[in-house]
Amino acid sequence: MAKFFAGLPDWVANKLAEGDSAGHPGGGHNGVYPGAGEVVPRLLHLPKGGGRMRLGRISWKHRASWGWVVLLIMLGANLVRMMLPKGAAGAAALTPYTVTLKETVLSRDGIAKVASYVTYAVRSDGSCYRRLVHTEGTSGTVLHMASGYRIMLDEARGLKSTIFKRSVNPARWHRDPRSGCTASLSGQPISSVPETVLGSETVAGYRAVKTSSEPGSGTKLLWWFAVDHGCAIIQDRMEFSDGTRSEHTLIGLIPGEPEPALFTVPASFQEVPPSAMALQPPAAGPQCGPSCQDFLRGLDAEYHANRPKE
Repeated sequence: MAKFFAGLPDWVANKLAEGDSAGHPGGGHNGVYPGAGEVVPRLLHLPKGGGRMRLGRISWKHRASWGWVVLLIMLGANLVRMMLPKGAAGAAALTPYTVTLKETVLSRDGIAKVASYVTYAVRSDGSCYRRLVHTEGTSGTVLHMASGYRIMLDEARGLKSTIFKRSVNPARWHRDPRSGCTASLSGQPISSVPETVLGSETVAGYRAVKTSSEPGSGTKLLWWFAVDHGCAIIQDRMEFSDGTRSEHTLIGLIPGEPEPALFTVPASFQEVPPSAMALQPPAAGPQCGPSCQDFLRGLDAEYHANRPKE
């Protein structure tokens, strides 16, 4: 773990080491995990406006411009997860599915704006697909393969960034319905922030367990997981202390093995280090500050140390 964080500022490493709050590679609530609301603005040199800046409060223009940097920050948390010790998967079988959610952000005045769409897909071997599409700008895909490959894709520019880890445990990535969806199939807690089961509800016709967590600073997270479909996330809500909130609602859940095309990487895509995917031309919008550059250098170092053998 220390090797991965070499070159990263201590405060970035500490926040990334907290892990994500959703149990999905790459983050669960639009990639927001405990600490992300603090890490992202500090990396990007955003003003705090008298209080802690949260990812949900960053302007739509900035969220779009910095989409790949945010995605890489989310990825950093998952690389820690991939390097955790292996655990027994237990008797529960992994349930494959594909789920698509819409993110809406609501202001204190009740004004709603659709911010993004996210698709998660899980195969029965534990491989994961995550695609995030911002309504105003950047989109990207991350594949976490049970074989140990992690591939980031920028379809718009035809770029990919690939690393290989021998010791990965897909059971650690997925929630176990037997635990109320609060522990992984490996038996470990799914998050460093304690989660509480609040009860059962029906959401969009699916049996769901409702959980909550409070990562700090008055922020409250609520999650609804489909217990009959591998704890697929079908709804969530992030409530901030200032009265604003972000929520994901279900567009569709498809049980069974995902479409193979989701896990297919076009042969024409150019292989690049993570920084080449994150950094945009100056005309594309705000750029990384020094801390952001340090973060990307750390990811690039990990990339070069774990390139798959040709």
